[in-house]
Amino acid sequence: MTKTTPDSITPHSGPADLGLAAAVACDAADPLAPMRSRFEIPDDVIYLDGNSLGVLPKGVADRVAASVSAEWGHGLIRSWNPGVNGGADWIGLLRRVGGRIARLVGAAPDTVIAADSTSVNLFKLIAAALAMRPGRKVVLSEPGNFPTDLYMIAGLEAQGLDHTFRDFKKQPPSGDEVGSWADAAGWEVLLNRRGTTFRKLDEAAKADLTRDRAIAL
Repeated sequence: MTKTTPDSITPHSGPADLGLAAAVACDAADPLAPMRSRFEIPDDVIYLDGNSLGVLPKGVADRVAASVSAEWGHGLIRSWNPGVNGGADWIGLLRRVGGRIARLVGAAPDTVIAADSTSVNLFKLIAAALAMRPGRKVVLSEPGNFPTDLYMIAGLEAQGLDHTFRDFKKQPPSGDEVGSWADAAGWEVLLNRRGTTFRKLDEAAKADLTRDRAIAL
């Protein structure tokens, strides 16, 4: 099978009017089309709800069954540990899975782990960050962030944590406020380089950023 990489995928730039024939043609030209055969998808279903629950990859049901019957059923507590007496190294799964995810997000293999749900991880991350720097009591979040971010901050707020949460959609900050945050944390720390505004800048503008220009963004 030909290996498909992100660089080998060309964004579609065809006509705006995509009828059935055009959609079928796009599917036929899609280098990722063969990936469909790796999943259990009913023939009459077009499934687009992958963020809540992805489709079942073929082979997963058998692998789960083996984990239950062999690793849990026979390996018992030994399955937490690697190697010795048939151990399945469950405890190392978070790093092994994280290493595979790392390639997808452009991170080094040993810098990503898979643990808990997104919500639980965010809650722990925000709580730990606030505890590490008790002198900083302001949590900033963009209004366009996924709602889970805001739910977790609201949950911490309900616990009586000594901090201030600003919803920029309801309470836009003034230039003076942003300036004071930039002076406290450093404007390069405060600058959101993943946001659309920054990413739309040309390379010369990105390289020539100063404190005042960054605050204006």
